[in-house]
Amino acid sequence: LQLADPGASRQEQLAAPEEGETKTALEREKDDMETKLLHLEDVVRALEKHVDLRENDRLEFHRLSEENALLKNDLGRVRQELEAAESTHNAQRKEIEVLKKDKEKACSEMEVLTRQNQNYKDQLSQLNDRVLQLGQEASTHQAQSEEHRVTIQLLTQSLEEVACS
Repeated sequence: LQLADPGASRQEQLAAPEEGETKTALEREKDDMETKLLHLEDVVRALEKHVDLRENDRLEFHRLSEENALLKNDLGRVRQELEAAESTHNAQRKEIEVLKKDKEKACSEMEVLTRQNQNYKDQLSQLNDRVLQLGQEASTHQAQSEEHRVTIQLLTQSLEEVACS
C-alpha cells in the first residue's frame, strides 16, 4: 500500500489494511454469494428439469389413460361380438342337430319306401304273371268258345236239317 501511494498519511496507511481486509472479506462474501447463486441456479435448473419430467410423465399417464379407455371400449366391443358369435354358433349347432334328426328320419322313411317299392314291384311282377296266365287262359277259353260256337253252328244246321226233313 505504501508503494502505491507514498504521499498518503499514516492514518490513511493504517486504515488501508482494514480497508483491504474489508475488501477481501467483501470479495470473499461476493464469491460465496456467486457460488451460492450458481448453486441455486443449478438447483433451479434441476427443479425445472424435474418439473419437465413430471409434466412428461403426466402427459404420458394421460395418453396411457386414454389408450387404456380405448382398449377397454375395444374389449367390450370384442366381448359383445364374441357373445353374438357364440349365440350364432349355438343356434347353428341346434339347427344342425335338427337337420341331422330330419336326415335320419328321411333316411328311415326312405328305407321304408324302398321296401314298399320293392314289395310293389314284387306284387306288380306277380300281377303281370297272373295277367299273362289269365291271358293264356282267356286265349284257351276263346279258342274253346270258338270251337263250341262252330260245334253249335254245326249242331244247329244238323238240327235244322233234321227238322226240315
